Amino acid sequence: MCFYGGMPYLWNLQYQEQPVKQYLRDLFHAVELKDIIRRKQIRDVDMLERILTYVTANIGNNFSAMTISKYLKSEGRKVAPETTEKTMQNKTPES
Repeated sequence: MCFYGGMPYLWNLQYQEQPVKQYLRDLFHAVELKDIIRRKQIRDVDMLERILTYVTANIGNNFSAMTISKYLKSEGRKVAPETTEKTMQNKTPES
């Protein structure tokens, strides 16, 4: 039960794997993506989602705009490190 963090609503889903994953995915899209997309006027939503997926999967590891660009290339998206860096700067609250 501790796999998904301290989200009280997950108890209502009886911690069933698929409903929990869907709920967390929906929550991510509703809060994180929509807020960033609207506030920062991001046009390439797919790239933002892929960058956030990479960053989330690599929390605690060192990475750079170059490593993210290489990841995106392996996913079939050729993106310059400068574009990746700009997108990451747009994601941060201070900018």
